[in-house]
Amino acid sequence: MVWAVSVSEQRPRPGAPALGAGLVGHPTRTALQGFFAGMALMLAVPVTLAGITTQLQTAASLRSLAPLGLVPLAVPLVLSVMPRTRRFGLYMLFGMLSTAVVVGGVAAAVLFVLVRSS
Repeated sequence: MVWAVSVSEQRPRPGAPALGAGLVGHPTRTALQGFFAGMALMLAVPVTLAGITTQLQTAASLRSLAPLGLVPLAVPLVLSVMPRTRRFGLYMLFGMLSTAVVVGGVAAAVLFVLVRSS
């Protein structure tokens, strides 16, 4: 005989976190969020700026949008200075820098292989 128990009838173990609670007080939560926010910022902003600039296509408009490339660098620096968001900002900066190193390393390796094979 098989007993089926619905999710609403199940009771959590004593001391177990409730479903959907996440890791609210966990010390690595802020570090992971900051790191992946830095990665996303480093990957999404250049793609967005490239998409905008290809639609505008005039030299004057491209020169006027050039300072927007510095905004992603200012965000983790400002967050690192503020006491309440310092840890998040530092991990965000670490995520951005590690993403840049990985992308640059892969680009250098691909360029090296292409130059050596031709």
